[in-house]
Amino acid sequence: MVSKMCTFASVTVIASILVVVVSATAQPTSTQPTSGIPDNPRRVAMLKAAMEKFDARHYDSALVLFDQAYALDTSRVEVRYEMALCYAANRSYDTAEKVLKEIVRHPKATDKYYQLLSNIRAERDDTAGARAILEEGVQRFPQSGRL
Repeated sequence: MVSKMCTFASVTVIASILVVVVSATAQPTSTQPTSGIPDNPRRVAMLKAAMEKFDARHYDSALVLFDQAYALDTSRVEVRYEMALCYAANRSYDTAEKVLKEIVRHPKATDKYYQLLSNIRAERDDTAGARAILEEGVQRFPQSGRL
């Protein structure tokens, strides 16, 4: 009985730490266009509203807005990262990992994509997988302090 309680407490603490890490590493999506083409004002408003929902821990509502904003400009891969953050914060690790696997090799990917994917694998007790992701990230971003 004590063993089960300790295991549950450990899992709860680890899950809480992941939520804190996800929240702490979350960075607002840039609304600046990457292509030199002016950004859609409707999309910018959606992203701002989505970040507000995320900050208020209304992850399902944030996901709806992020999805709508992404539909307006699918070249903005960082919006998919924000969606992965929402899924991870909501403890939907399978979906978060699926999204991250799609974007981690994108030309516009950053080291934080690898960091979050590794954190999710570690949360699922896949330390070998977490390490492999970190090593892959370091190969791509050798100067990264995150990895």
